[in-house]
Amino acid sequence: MESTRKHNSLDGCSFTIICDVENLFFGEEGAAHAYGPQKGGRIEEVRFLDDGLRRMATVILADKALNLQCVPGSGAAGGLGGAFATFLDRTFVSGANLVLDANGVRKKDVSFSLIFFGEGKIDLQTLKGNYRWASLVSETHKVFGGSVAIPVDELMRPMTSPSRSILTICRLGN
Repeated sequence: MESTRKHNSLDGCSFTIICDVENLFFGEEGAAHAYGPQKGGRIEEVRFLDDGLRRMATVILADKALNLQCVPGSGAAGGLGGAFATFLDRTFVSGANLVLDANGVRKKDVSFSLIFFGEGKIDLQTLKGNYRWASLVSETHKVFGGSVAIPVDELMRPMTSPSRSILTICRLGN
């Protein structure tokens, strides 16, 4: 892989990559399959993109000895996480945890009535990201903004307390 044109200012720098998903680079849980349909990609386009990511991962493995399938978050942002993992001295951290810790939410006796989330589409990916950490904060109502592309009973399954609920502020559907 050509890296001789890398800007010198990156030498000696380390980066903190904020990422709340753990998608792999390619495959059924990879970038193309997770995010392609969210962006309107048809199945043949998703397969084409996934094949390209698979080939790219093969080149990266051969050239950089880095297996992106072993890097949680390498499929984030359509594979941008994999690019960061390949070319930067980086650490991946949870954005949700970063915000919670920066505001001392877990260190205080804090209570919320509502927590709002901005999601383009509420789907299985939501269950692995914002939705997962939201249950750690408190017994509050969660309000997700975005179209709902997953049966509501699948969203409710992880919620164990009867005081929790989901309120949708958009129409149901794809």
